[in-house]
Amino acid sequence: FLYNQSGRYDSAIYFYEQGVDLAQKSMPDRLVYFYNDLGNVYENMDVYDSALANYLRSYEIALELNLFQDQAIANNNIGTIYSRLGNFNESSIYYRRALEIKRQHDILDGLDVNMINLAFSLNSLGRYTESLDLLEEVIDFCKTHTCDKNKDPDVYYALGYGYLNQAMQTEAYEAFKRSTELAKALDNTRAYCSGLVMMGRCEIQNNNLQLAQAHLVEAQKLADQKRYKRTLKDAYEQLSVLYEKQGLLEKSLEMNKRFILIKDSLFNET
Repeated sequence: FLYNQSGRYDSAIYFYEQGVDLAQKSMPDRLVYFYNDLGNVYENMDVYDSALANYLRSYEIALELNLFQDQAIANNNIGTIYSRLGNFNESSIYYRRALEIKRQHDILDGLDVNMINLAFSLNSLGRYTESLDLLEEVIDFCKTHTCDKNKDPDVYYALGYGYLNQAMQTEAYEAFKRSTELAKALDNTRAYCSGLVMMGRCEIQNNNLQLAQAHLVEAQKLADQKRYKRTLKDAYEQLSVLYEKQGLLEKSLEMNKRFILIKDSLFNET
């Protein structure tokens, strides 16, 4: 776990694989957790085919053992991989399945996370009303239940995305700003980077190009440092748009080339 959190992924993989070997001999129920943890390491490395394979194996074992909470967790994680790959039809299927398992078995732990993730996929499919309704349900749910505060940035990010796609520019920017502030306070650098990119996108649309550049350059540098490929791709895409609006055509083309390279590399990892 510590190796994974500190970015020492090779070491994390080694110890989790050792755990799989031990569990196969004496603790088969623990395989659910080791495969899930391996999937998480590969997800953090943006190696999505390996992440998906381990999450699927975790789900298969949870299904065999009637571990409903773990079935929901695995489905949610599989949905996240498809979401990262931009396949929101598939991600929404797995997110909805995770949500249905928890509701069917009255599992409240992490229910807010499942609703948030499904809302984001629906948003990306253009089903904005369904998405915003689900996010409002999350907010109401968290008024009376203990929720994962680490997911607060995701709630506001998804709200911002919904507002943006309904041309509600002011509301979108304020939601992305709140998401970024919460992410920074929680030291969630991935969510912080994503929020900066979307704030930059909003500022481009508002023609506040200097502010847009500040947000996007910060996001690009941090995403590059942390190896957040998907966020880096998004930053390059918006920087290309920004530089074109500024009349800096060579820089715009360079950013577009970088965007295409990362986009292709992510596609080839599927």
